[in-house]
Amino acid sequence: MPANQISSNRLTQLLTLLILACGLFAGTARADNAENTATAETAATAASEKDTADAVSEALKQYERGEYVRAAAVFLTPAAQEAAAVNYALGNMYALGLGIPQDYKKAHARYVEAARKGHAGAMHSLGIIYAKGLGVQKSYLVASEWYTEAVRQNYVPSMHNLGNLYTVGLGVAQNHEKSRQLYEAAATAGDTGSMCNLGNLYRYGYGVPMSFSTARKWYEEGAAQNDECCLLNLAWFYFRGWGTPQDLKKASELDKTGALNGSPVAAFNLARMYHYGMGIDEDAKEALRWYSQSAEKGYVPAIMQIADIHEQGLLGQPANADEAAKWKQRAKDAARENTGRHDPFSSPAYSLEDNIPAASPEVAE
Repeated sequence: MPANQISSNRLTQLLTLLILACGLFAGTARADNAENTATAETAATAASEKDTADAVSEALKQYERGEYVRAAAVFLTPAAQEAAAVNYALGNMYALGLGIPQDYKKAHARYVEAARKGHAGAMHSLGIIYAKGLGVQKSYLVASEWYTEAVRQNYVPSMHNLGNLYTVGLGVAQNHEKSRQLYEAAATAGDTGSMCNLGNLYRYGYGVPMSFSTARKWYEEGAAQNDECCLLNLAWFYFRGWGTPQDLKKASELDKTGALNGSPVAAFNLARMYHYGMGIDEDAKEALRWYSQSAEKGYVPAIMQIADIHEQGLLGQPANADEAAKWKQRAKDAARENTGRHDPFSSPAYSLEDNIPAASPEVAE
């Protein structure tokens, strides 16, 4: 083979190798650039997610402090609504008009979104919404289904509410054994309202053997935590001597605790103890004071008692027919307003207001 042809072939081979090397270098460079771009995008995404998480965390703290307007600014963003806790909090804000206009339909939508993500509090809230017909067709059946879902996650307020439904037979067949099981589970977890209702089952023998001593035991547990329902029942047991020796002094002490905690029923009972000197020294001034406090909270028996005081000139007050007439009319008005209110000697279902953290202010921003 001629020398010049050999040289030409070698030159061709060298050029080919050079082209391949350049291609490999370019491919490597492109791969490096792509990897760098991907790394940068991942870092940017991570930073964005961290910023969102931080904003949501701070907004949830603001919500717990009652700073609803500030919290809403974050909660209303699509990114924040990926979190179940945000949807639950936002549902509460829509339901109660906290920081945003009240809207039960939007509250329902937020609760549903949170419930789909497994939030027990949202399931419980949907139970309340259907039990009361807030923005939806009222249905105790649907309410019981949502409460049941929350109970499966050991959500104590739903145990109490579902127990109430079984006690009365709303949305479910009346079943005192099931209500006892639910109340007992909630009471064991520290729910004082369930302690009271469990005591009531034993007091009246609903689904269990009637037992004043067992009823008193549960009332005592709740009363130790200043539960109004338990205080009232326990005071009555001591007053009557049910499940315990009669002790009027103890009854008056329990009524005073309840009255100081704001119970209008306990205040009325304490006033009567002062009025007639039962378990406590007779004191007209204290009797009138506690009757008045009870009446100011709309308790009809207290209002009627004050009407009688003015009509008959009792407790050191001069007889005054006009003043008595005013109080009688006030009693009629209060009776109309109080129609359908729950029995103070049993614990009512939890409401949406109970969802709000205890540290929240009474008035939203």
